[in-house]
Amino acid sequence: QGEPRGTRRKGERAMISYHIDENLRVEELSPFLDDWPSPPGRERRQALLEGSDVIVTAREDGRLVGLLTGITDGALHAMITILIVLPSHRRRTRSART
Repeated sequence: QGEPRGTRRKGERAMISYHIDENLRVEELSPFLDDWPSPPGRERRQALLEGSDVIVTAREDGRLVGLLTGITDGALHAMITILIVLPSHRRRTRSART
């Protein structure tokens, strides 16, 4: 009857899950921001989280691998302000996963 859902074969990548995340912790931003030429400090990172209307996270086995922040008028318009993906997960198309 097939494999149980969530089971991977050897060599297969884990599924990426996408969620609107209201509980993202400042510490989770470090892998994305620490290598910037002038990385923002903790206070600026916290302001980023608090000032975003929406935060969408991409997680693989619970590990944060991508992040999108946005602002919106709540009715018609939204704008992506930050979109960051870990280098190890770039250029992986969603359609390539089953």
